[in-house]
Amino acid sequence: MSKNLISHTDDKIPYENELRLAHLKERIKTNFDSDTSLQLIQVLNELNDFELGKFLIQHEGLNGHWTHEVVTWNEKKAVKNKTEKALFAEIPATLATRQRFHTFKQIIRSLLSTPNQVIASIPSGYMSEVLLLDAEILKHTQMIAVDLDKDALDGAFALARNQKISEKLKLIHEDAWNIQLTEEVDIITSNGLNIYEHDNNRVIKLYEKFYRALKKDGTLITSFLTPPPTLSPASPWKMENINLTALQLQKAIFLDILNAKWSAYRTEDLTKQQLEHAGFKEIKFIYDDAHLFPTVVAKK
Repeated sequence: MSKNLISHTDDKIPYENELRLAHLKERIKTNFDSDTSLQLIQVLNELNDFELGKFLIQHEGLNGHWTHEVVTWNEKKAVKNKTEKALFAEIPATLATRQRFHTFKQIIRSLLSTPNQVIASIPSGYMSEVLLLDAEILKHTQMIAVDLDKDALDGAFALARNQKISEKLKLIHEDAWNIQLTEEVDIITSNGLNIYEHDNNRVIKLYEKFYRALKKDGTLITSFLTPPPTLSPASPWKMENINLTALQLQKAIFLDILNAKWSAYRTEDLTKQQLEHAGFKEIKFIYDDAHLFPTVVAKK
């Protein structure tokens, strides 16, 4: 995979588990008092006891596979410890992500009401929001998966094959900012890229690429992370809908321990301005219960 991946470090980078753990523990001890350090190291050790935790320790973000696992998780699946249970079922970011996933599916289903449409996911990951729709809905739809991560494209193809619709799926191994589609797509879905990109001008350029790829009256379905109250007085977070204990664990895992990559927060106003700058109109926002990870629907 390319060194230009921004959502997670390259899966193929040589990695020594004990060295990585030692580095994280040393950083924790340097940055926190002894009592806090002991608590964080305990959480780190629990992370290292299950596969998603190990991936996060190594790669500092989610790839297509683990995003798919998070959004499709159900409580029947066994967990190894309380930290794994929290990551899949309790922390606010996970709950907002899963709600966002179902919101995307509902919107896509409503838009695929006429045959012979083209839908692209950029970046695609496993393209779960599309490929897990009823096959009857997709049998007259052309699908395009665009991702810089070759493993994500392989996962999308495997999922499409499992759904018996692989012949309807085109794979494009490309950076989202370099796509060459021009007025070819009716619907674009895009999740999980702008949250890693801090440069607002780059985000506008990304939206301009989407605008160019869409047909007249085409629809973009995207999302963004809103800032927490600790970072912005304009934060829309609904604290009454957030489990504060789970929120503290989320901060411990992703900020204090891992210093995770996804931290490009934006407000509704800024997101609207960026989309309008790219040419979009009729911009609508659909919020999750906690107002952490809104869905945006915009028209060309």
